[in-house]
Amino acid sequence: MFILKDKNVLMTYIVHVGACVGIHFGRGFGVWALYFIKLCTNSMFFISQSGVVKQAIHNMANMAWLTSLFVLCISYSVFAEPSLTETQVGQIKKKLTTLISNYKTTGLSRNGFQALIPNIVRLNFHDCVGGCDGCVNLKNSDNLGLGVSIDPLEKLYKDNKYNKLISRADFWVLAGITALELGSQNLRGRCRRTRSCPKPVLKFQYGRKDCKTAPSTSAKRELPNNHGDLAHLKGYLAKEFDFNERETVAILGAHSLGMSRRNNSGFAGPWAPRRAELSNQYYITLSSGEWTQGNVRRRGRNGARYQWNQGVMTDYVNTTL
Repeated sequence: MFILKDKNVLMTYIVHVGACVGIHFGRGFGVWALYFIKLCTNSMFFISQSGVVKQAIHNMANMAWLTSLFVLCISYSVFAEPSLTETQVGQIKKKLTTLISNYKTTGLSRNGFQALIPNIVRLNFHDCVGGCDGCVNLKNSDNLGLGVSIDPLEKLYKDNKYNKLISRADFWVLAGITALELGSQNLRGRCRRTRSCPKPVLKFQYGRKDCKTAPSTSAKRELPNNHGDLAHLKGYLAKEFDFNERETVAILGAHSLGMSRRNNSGFAGPWAPRRAELSNQYYITLSSGEWTQGNVRRRGRNGARYQWNQGVMTDYVNTTL
């Protein structure tokens, strides 16, 4: 079938390959592929007609490189990363918004607390230590409590078959963006009449790869020492994320969300008064009032575990104080 003299057959094959390349790599790339293949074909015809190389060798070579391109194109079709449209991203965010908004627990306050907002933000940071890959080792004591967000996210991910559209790592990042936006909305509900309200502008980019065992892993990734000093924290974030000092200060502000719990970190208490609001309250609390150290270890437990306290506020990172 693939006889060098039958140029019509070859050109038909070339068009199919070019179209396939164009569909999956982009129209511009497809046109370039067609031009390149045609150039190769014409060159082989020229050599053949000059009698430099035997016809049979040309036929075999021609079949080989055309078939290779075709197989490559088919392989890309099967194993390529899913592509997302803005509409699909919006639909996923709508589902995430419903999940996060409706998931409430009773914490230190009497009112319902949107626990997934801070927990998903924490999940994003812990997952991205060592590379955002949709995998967290829940046996690592640093990750205790992250099952609160992993379990409902996993259910939503599987029930809606999002694996056909988006990796789990990307899904978690999109959940984190949604959580931050909701935290900002919670603040705007209080502050719109008194002062300007911040609104995070976060562009979602996809393309992250899941680890083979997602969402779990046995790998142990080192997180910052919660009693580390300024040099430790700056060094850690610079090495892990290439953060400068300004970015290091900024990411600490995420502690305006959520609280620490004894059964997770061993510490207890919130960092800011309103745990589901993304604000600058964490910095305000740090810079005002008097802080004292106290033992947070429950009675009957061996040893002591100290943290900084200011009323009901708590902080266990020496860096910030």
